[in-house]
Parts: sequence; structure tokens; C-alpha cells
Amino acid sequence: MQLLSNGWASPLDMEWMIEQGDWDGDCANWVAWHDPAPEDSPIFNAENGTGLKPSDMLLLSLGGCSAVDVVSILAKQRQELTGLEMRVNALHPGR
Repeated sequence: MQLLSNGWASPLDMEWMIEQGDWDGDCANWVAWHDPAPEDSPIFNAENGTGLKPSDMLLLSLGGCSAVDVVSILAKQRQELTGLEMRVNALHPGR
């Protein structure tokens, strides 16, 4: 997981980010929303003290591991990879 988040960031829920006004939900223009100054980010104070539940972290880990496996398999087959997008969804019992 640290490789996916580069060691200094934490994964955040897409819907939550959109609700907080710190992303428009379009993956094509993520760069415009990347690394804002704390005073320019609507979520700076909201995200402090929050984090992922263990079940969410497990799901992210499984998705990341699967993506690494796909890249490795394609490399062994000498297939050119120009991009990879991984979306992981789950249903929680009782929700």
C-alpha cells in the first residue's frame, strides 16, 4: 500500500472527496487537484484524524496486489502496457 500512496499520502474515498468539494470526480484532470496548499484544500481540517477501516484497507491491498500481478504477467508476456486503472468495490454485510 505504501507504494501505491508513495509513502506520504493516504487513500481517500472518491465520493467523500467529491462531497467535500476537493475533487470533481473526473480522473482525466486529477493533476489540477493534486497537492494543494493546506489553506486551499477544503478537506485539510476534515481529513485530520480520519482514516480507513481495516476492512477497507484489506480491500485496497487486494486491489493493489492484483494490479501488480497484472503488470508482472503482461511484462512476462512482453505485452506493452500503456496504462492501468484499478477499481475495487465491495458490499459490507449489514449495510
